[in-house]
Amino acid sequence: MTMNISQAVSAMQSGSVVQRAVWVTEGRNWQLFLTASVTGVPAEDFTNAALSALVASLPGGVVNVAPILTLYVPGNGVHFGWVPEQVDVLATDWQVIS
Repeated sequence: MTMNISQAVSAMQSGSVVQRAVWVTEGRNWQLFLTASVTGVPAEDFTNAALSALVASLPGGVVNVAPILTLYVPGNGVHFGWVPEQVDVLATDWQVIS
């Protein structure tokens, strides 16, 4: 079953993994996840020194991390903060893969 991006986002919010059919036919096989929010992440958990210092300066030295779209690209790893292009937003070939 194919769907639009709104339906794909709803599926991800329910824990599903989605991808566009065109990604498969073009041999990309990318997979899109919604990484859940995390509360109370301490400064020492951040590997970026500047971000760690910023979080350390906040009351309690912790920060909440918002949910984020995460794209898995085979052979190139995980990419946090994926932003869809206009063609992805308008596509109706989104599908649940797991």
